Amino acid sequence: MLKITNLSKKYEEKEVLRNISFAIEEGKIVSVLGNNGSGKTTLFKMILNLLEKDNGMIMFENRKIEHKIMGYLPEQRSLYQDCTVYQHLKLITGINKKENEKEEIDKWLHKMGLYEYKDKKIHTLSKGNQQKLTLIVCLIKNPKIVIMDEPFTGLDYENIEIFLREIKKLKNKKKIVLISSHIYQPINQICDRYIYLDKARIKIDVTKEDLIKEEKKVIEVRDKELLHNEKIISKLINDESVRYIVKNVRAAQEIVEKLAQENRTITYYGPLTIEDKIKQL
Repeated sequence: MLKITNLSKKYEEKEVLRNISFAIEEGKIVSVLGNNGSGKTTLFKMILNLLEKDNGMIMFENRKIEHKIMGYLPEQRSLYQDCTVYQHLKLITGINKKENEKEEIDKWLHKMGLYEYKDKKIHTLSKGNQQKLTLIVCLIKNPKIVIMDEPFTGLDYENIEIFLREIKKLKNKKKIVLISSHIYQPINQICDRYIYLDKARIKIDVTKEDLIKEEKKVIEVRDKELLHNEKIISKLINDESVRYIVKNVRAAQEIVEKLAQENRTITYYGPLTIEDKIKQL
């Protein structure tokens, strides 16, 4: 288990994190969310021992956490641009004293569709392929804790699916995974839990299972003719639709039936998403 207790950090007079506490069990994928400047990257860097904390404890299996058990995919790619793909991975596996080095590198290059680029300089690769190489660097030492800061940035649909496939494997291998992302669709496919940071504190800490169990339901209608019902808690008007949060299942079903009778298009009917939860703050 990864356990964070009363973690705090200031930059001069700016308080970034204040008494942050949470624990994550093996085999769980947790999304750390928040606006820019909310402390996500600061939190990750303190867990990784890349940034000194002001106070608090970070423990793994009741011991002080060690950098060697962690894999990190940073928001800004940190690759040696003048190395070839193979040279870079050989350097990484050498630092971590990886056995069967060549076989391991070849396995990952084939898995990520990069084998044909193994002798290419990194600066000649596309952004998507550089991001895939960064994922290999993060995972090739078989870490127990994996931290990914905006891993889906710059990826097309096909490469996002490749990343999701590998992240799901981490869950099956009982790894602890922390991910930050401004792209909600992929994280909603894989995350077990969401932690939302705002004003230096944790404002939301909820599992996907508990979100689904909430009595409130969401209806999104593809037009802007507003519904009026006392059981509607809130409305969010988008470009082409309106999203309603409704008090309970029974009220939501009655509204859905009425909309169907009026031949209006329902684009979503179901449980709250983490985006809905955040917008209620």
